[in-house]
Amino acid sequence: MSVDEIASMHSRYKALRANYKKSIIDTKNKAWEYFCSTNSNNFGFTFKAAFGKLSSPTNLHQISTGDPASLFHSKVSLLLDSHFPSGSPPIPLVFNDCSPPSCLSPSEVEVVVRKLRGGKAPGIDLIDYAIWKALYNSFPNLLFRFFNLCIQINHFPSIFKNTKI
Repeated sequence: MSVDEIASMHSRYKALRANYKKSIIDTKNKAWEYFCSTNSNNFGFTFKAAFGKLSSPTNLHQISTGDPASLFHSKVSLLLDSHFPSGSPPIPLVFNDCSPPSCLSPSEVEVVVRKLRGGKAPGIDLIDYAIWKALYNSFPNLLFRFFNLCIQINHFPSIFKNTKI
């Protein structure tokens, strides 16, 4: 192949790539225009989607368990049962030559909860950071007592120890 042929192929490639990008942008714009024109609620889902205002419920009372008459207590029980199944024995932890762990203070728990960054995907436990914050804001002593109890009995749910990399 000569230099002229390579230059000609390169310019043709650039022109075809530019046309392809333009057709993708045109298709996206047409699809969005169609979506907006067929939606009857101007300030509903379309408005929220366009301006990034869609969010999951952060109020634990809004989490649906499929039963409209379910109470807050049953929702919390559902969360706890999913993370602490009754049939699984705790994994024994062996400490060699170390002092017992100290309990957390309420201010330490508050600092950690306040530093949780929003906009992150939930982990394997499927609990969004917004849920942790809402739980702490509604019941500040609950997380404090929960984590201290985990330290005292030397058991943390395995779901809290696993991560996706």
